[in-house]
Amino acid sequence: MVRFSLSLLVFCLFGFGFGAEAQVENKTVRLTSLEWPPYAGPELHGQGASVVVAREAFKAMGYALQVDFFAWSDAVSKARTDAQYSGYFPEYFSGEVSAKFHCVGAIGEGPLAFAQRRDSAIGWKSLDDLSKVPIGVVQDYVNTDEFDKRVAQKRLRVEVSLTDTSNLLKLELNRIDLAVIDSNVFDYLRQSVPQLKRAQGSLELNPKILEVKKLYICFKKTPQGVRWGKVLSEGLRKIDVNALMRQHMQRPAPALAGAK
Repeated sequence: MVRFSLSLLVFCLFGFGFGAEAQVENKTVRLTSLEWPPYAGPELHGQGASVVVAREAFKAMGYALQVDFFAWSDAVSKARTDAQYSGYFPEYFSGEVSAKFHCVGAIGEGPLAFAQRRDSAIGWKSLDDLSKVPIGVVQDYVNTDEFDKRVAQKRLRVEVSLTDTSNLLKLELNRIDLAVIDSNVFDYLRQSVPQLKRAQGSLELNPKILEVKKLYICFKKTPQGVRWGKVLSEGLRKIDVNALMRQHMQRPAPALAGAK
């Protein structure tokens, strides 16, 4: 009887310990992201404007947020297949993304446009006008439904890069004529990447905006992912998303190491 009681006591102690640890872990959501200033990045203040918004939304609900940064393709892949992550962000909504993930937000927004050289400005009314223009895109980025559909149908000429920085450098070197980019990212990179800072006067945004894109957090399509989505949605209602975004967009851009 004593031996049984002792065993039961040990079991209970360890059981409660593991239960408490599970509860603590359950109070932290782990997401993947990428280096995409000013929205996200390990070296940015608060890890970027989108991370600040997400963290404050979870905090308002009593939860913590941990973000691990990877190349974009890896961030999306790990969010889908790695059990330690519940999702990834920031992402644009699309039918393809929503088929794989439960997308919740919005945690902000940014105008999507074309960067161009000032001395070679391109006027266009529809994407059909750009069928012969070499356009830089970033690998695995969602653009607009119309744009991505034309790319899939090979009705647009695109050159794929790994980052927005690489695209802008190609543009500056006259290797492409346009580059799809978020306007806030464009402004940030021109202020912070040394090569682009020196060439700041040579690049500009085309005045015709492709679309104002909302940013989302994409969770796994699991019961836990749905739960985190509900927590985030409720938390976003408790904070001022636009004020937080404006505050962090206005911060001076630190110098970055260059193209990546």
